[in-house]
Amino acid sequence: LAFLVTSSLTTADTIIEFKYSDTTSQFLTDGNMARINSRGTDDYKLVHFKTSTIYSVTPGDKQITNLSSSIPSINGINPPSVRVNIKPAGQGPVIAGYNTNKYRLSANGEYCGTLFASKEALQGTTIEHMFGALKTMTDNHLESLGGFAIVIPDCKLAKMRLAEKIQYIGAPMRVL
Repeated sequence: LAFLVTSSLTTADTIIEFKYSDTTSQFLTDGNMARINSRGTDDYKLVHFKTSTIYSVTPGDKQITNLSSSIPSINGINPPSVRVNIKPAGQGPVIAGYNTNKYRLSANGEYCGTLFASKEALQGTTIEHMFGALKTMTDNHLESLGGFAIVIPDCKLAKMRLAEKIQYIGAPMRVL
């Protein structure tokens, strides 16, 4: 899920690249702020960790949207709950230089795949801030969908909720 690369030029700068299916995103941070770029578009997100502020920037439209506070629900119904279960399944491979543990991921009893996570990748980095920002964006997105989120498969919802679990399992490095 996340490939970690620390810049050799400055120890405070971190670039995290996410690959999902055929899309790639980059998370660039100096420890205080971050920029999230999506390949193939000029749009990006800016995150200020201290104030927990998230902005969506659309340069083509000259538009900035504050995503920090929740968007009102489309239909007034809460999104469905999903029971995420992460069961240890032994040691995983080294990914991006980090030792990982292997987990079995399931949602509401449905097997969703294998997860490799690293507690080591969280130590002394701003990755926890990044996952906090991703959790806020996911929560706001699900809340805005409201009851319409019922059409999202349980496994997809489980993967969206992984940011809530990093304190227990570490940074998700790959999901199969």
